[in-house]
Amino acid sequence: MKPATVKAIYDNGGETSDRFTVILHDTDGVSGVHEALSLSMWPDMPNGVSLFTEAIEGGHLGTEIEWVELPTHIAEHILNRLFHIN
Repeated sequence: MKPATVKAIYDNGGETSDRFTVILHDTDGVSGVHEALSLSMWPDMPNGVSLFTEAIEGGHLGTEIEWVELPTHIAEHILNRLFHIN
């Protein structure tokens, strides 16, 4: 189940190394800039991407997808990063 802290998820289909962008909450509530988690397809690998950043929502991030469309290992990784599980 999608955590309440996740506002939206974007998938750019692998066009860049940071394939998935998980939009969290507004940083200031005004500018539209959100805290985000940027992930590659294999974020736990030595050359993987898994970093907190800031992003502005929109199609430039890829296609918006639902939580259930994420690969299982990506959903688990997001939960681990957000809630320090494991």
